[in-house]
Amino acid sequence: MDVGKAIYHLLSSDATITSFVADRIFPSRYINDTVRHRLPYITYQKVSQDPNNTKNNASEYDYFVYQINVYNLEYDTTVEISERIRLVLDYKSGVYVGVKVDKIFFESSTDVYYDNAGSTGLYGISSDYRFNINRDVVFLPTTPTGLQLWLNNTEGVIEDSDEVGVIQWTDQSDNDNNATQNEINDGNQPFFANNGITFDGLNDFLVLDNEISLNEFHIFLVIALHSTDTETLFGEVGAEDFLRFGQGGLDNSIRFQTQASQINFNGFSPSIATDGTLQLFEFSRASGTTQNVTLTINGTEHGTKANSDTSSDQFEIDALGVRNTINQQYAMDGVIYQVIIYDNVLNTQDASDVRDYLNEKLNIYV
Repeated sequence: MDVGKAIYHLLSSDATITSFVADRIFPSRYINDTVRHRLPYITYQKVSQDPNNTKNNASEYDYFVYQINVYNLEYDTTVEISERIRLVLDYKSGVYVGVKVDKIFFESSTDVYYDNAGSTGLYGISSDYRFNINRDVVFLPTTPTGLQLWLNNTEGVIEDSDEVGVIQWTDQSDNDNNATQNEINDGNQPFFANNGITFDGLNDFLVLDNEISLNEFHIFLVIALHSTDTETLFGEVGAEDFLRFGQGGLDNSIRFQTQASQINFNGFSPSIATDGTLQLFEFSRASGTTQNVTLTINGTEHGTKANSDTSSDQFEIDALGVRNTINQQYAMDGVIYQVIIYDNVLNTQDASDVRDYLNEKLNIYV
């Protein structure tokens, strides 16, 4: 049970904490010892793990104690960050990156001064927290078979060295199909804002390491668009297949192109929001069927559109945010939070579990 992942998720998701430390939150020690440490920074490590064993079976409920440390040159700032961490963690409960946290308790804290660190010394505050962890299996998008791509807004987002743009959105499936942008191309880098990957509607895009080509699929997208002026979510480097929202400038029109075939969804409700509201869109297609692409919005199915040649046509994508990477055609203006793609249509239970996971994580709809 990786409680450390839950700690990292909770701390890195808090804007106040990251305004101090950016991404400098590490397990046990500062990760890169080959460069001078940037301050302030946070580390965390496990102190103990005690099972709640019974006479009938092994423990399904464990008590963890983790020490969370804050380091900085100025004492006042060290205290401020430490107090913010307590505010974020103390008495918190929920499911975070698959870890079922029944409750977190602040236990104790101590101040440390390292007078041999650097030229002026270093302040540190070490605080112990107890995590009551339910070891029941928690559903994740990796549970159903056929996962091809999982881009998660709280995992694997890597910014370039100037901390302005995103250069990699790391695939959380086992396929290592990361979405990347060249570090020297600042103008083409989306940025991490509003807790998601934000595209400017001009020329921001990411390219997958490997093209995804599927006949049968189930796609889950959590987005918040800022416009419906023909916004491309998925594209292809060569401007072929795409998934486009706001087709023709309409807020209730989506065009889905698989090679030579176009599937148009029109007149659906709720329409595409442009006010920052998060929405969950699903597209699913069973192989070889004639009524083959189904649109579902916020858990409600809205209709199936026909495609005349499902036996051979593939949906092929390798870009996010633009139709093509040559002239950044039909660029997306908005935020992507989650991209989950399977190579099959999920059964009713698995699809419902994915929706519940996303809805609990992002509070999309009631």
